[in-house]
Amino acid sequence: MPYFAAIDIGTHSALLLIARGRGGVIQPQVDLARTTKLGVDLVNTKLISPVALARLMAVLGTYQAILSEYPIEHLIVFGTAAFRLAENASECRQAIAETFGWSLRILSGEEEADYTFKGVTQLLVRDPPPTHEGAVILAIDIGGGSTEIISGIPEQIQSRWSIPVGAVLLKQQFQPGDTLSASEVEQMKVFLANHFQRVSLSTRPQQILVTGGTATTVAALLQDMEEYDFRRIDGYCCTIDDLDMLFQELNGLTNSQRADLPGMEPGRADVILPALVILHTLLDHIQGNSITITIRGARYGILAQ
Repeated sequence: MPYFAAIDIGTHSALLLIARGRGGVIQPQVDLARTTKLGVDLVNTKLISPVALARLMAVLGTYQAILSEYPIEHLIVFGTAAFRLAENASECRQAIAETFGWSLRILSGEEEADYTFKGVTQLLVRDPPPTHEGAVILAIDIGGGSTEIISGIPEQIQSRWSIPVGAVLLKQQFQPGDTLSASEVEQMKVFLANHFQRVSLSTRPQQILVTGGTATTVAALLQDMEEYDFRRIDGYCCTIDDLDMLFQELNGLTNSQRADLPGMEPGRADVILPALVILHTLLDHIQGNSITITIRGARYGILAQ
């Protein structure tokens, strides 16, 4: 059975998926995330800095070495919000092509949302939930530079929204310290509520599936995961009360203290609080009480396609 691979270059991290396909389901063999902080100061400069690009290239070099250990039949490399925003995206694409021989595809917000939905609903193929005819699934991907929200039934998207605010950009917008005051949280929620106004659901979703680095880190933190195991992440469920308790715990710590917690993804300690504010504000808006976390984001959807 052949191997397929996808590299998803986001605003905060780059993700590598090496997988096989069986029975219409993508079966991960390798699923890795490495922090690149590609979007540092992107809001202000509209440029990917040489230092940030160097961090990305180092991660891609690591991924190239891993890929060389597998007989990869097909590889797709794609970028998302950072490349949509950066005015020097073409120069970055050229650097990747010259160094690795890879052609970087930049997804539009709509394409990212579509592939995200195809990816997260792979979980429902693997683990079908009790359902009724016409039950609506809501998929959420909180990235560094954008938040993708998609509703529909498996195999059919009904509505999609690409919100141009993610954890990194929200942090850059408000420039908070290590912790968030009550007034800072409220200001963020007001700012986000304005963006989420256009997200309108005709029916309450039966299940809310959340993917992305925020979600997987939440699942790892709630399980005190000393060593990251994507198998324990995929399909993990939690409530909005769990998210509230986690936020309060994390907001009582400094960035360095958060970084030492079991389950905290390296490089995410400084953006996890803004990310949780995004998730909580969105759940309030759609009246969601619980979520199912999955590793299966856009990279799974693009391989399934």
